[in-house]
Amino acid sequence: MNSFLYTKSNLNSEAPIVFIGDSQILSGIHPQELEIKIGRPIWFLPRPSEQPEGMLLRWKEYERKIKIKPSLVVVNGSVFSIADMDVASAHRSLELNYDSFHFEIFTKTIFRNFYLKNISSGLYYLLGRIFPFLRLNASVSTTLKIIGEGDEFSYSEKKIENLLSGNPIEKWRFNLNRNRFLEIEYSKNKGYLDWGKELSYDGVCVPNKNSIPLPPNAEAALNKTRVSSLNAWRELFSYLKSQNVPILALSIPFRPDFEKKFRHLL
Repeated sequence: MNSFLYTKSNLNSEAPIVFIGDSQILSGIHPQELEIKIGRPIWFLPRPSEQPEGMLLRWKEYERKIKIKPSLVVVNGSVFSIADMDVASAHRSLELNYDSFHFEIFTKTIFRNFYLKNISSGLYYLLGRIFPFLRLNASVSTTLKIIGEGDEFSYSEKKIENLLSGNPIEKWRFNLNRNRFLEIEYSKNKGYLDWGKELSYDGVCVPNKNSIPLPPNAEAALNKTRVSSLNAWRELFSYLKSQNVPILALSIPFRPDFEKKFRHLL
């Protein structure tokens, strides 16, 4: 996905504004519309369940591949980005199984401590790049929760039999068509995806009247802070400051019932 977005975006000499963060929380920001209003290129690079460690990795990759100093970097800061809960686990799985290979995950302590729990996980990360099918078994459950439900808490999970049962040819055809649809949408909307919709973006906001109930143990999970996330935030902010790149941190409301119940944590 990274390479796709980098090659599809318009490479011009004008310094862009770069967005990184959680694509579900930032889904209310449409880069193409914002680009027209401010008259400056927008690079919209959020990902599902993104965490500070992933933002730092993503920025390093942006520097290597693009080499265009942005006029501003916009990140979304939320309690999800520092809490020790299943959103962080989902990000770890998505990063190791689906993202580009990052050698820094082995060489930098801040990444190694978060992404690789032991020697076997590091070996699995390497072998998964040589034999891609090894990654399917470890990643399919998290993928169902994040992409299928679109729920930050991964509270309800479809049974894995739902993925594996039925006519495989029909499922492959369906997934192929869906991937083509996503490619068109990402290209047309410059990295934006209208979460929860299976139709092309039409600019119409449809309120979710049947939201998934908040899990009963959410508050306890949100009270647990990940040390690696705080270190990643510090390093990202410090590095951008050293490069004279302005950074703007946004706190965007997630859900009304969540904001009401956990406002004291935000």
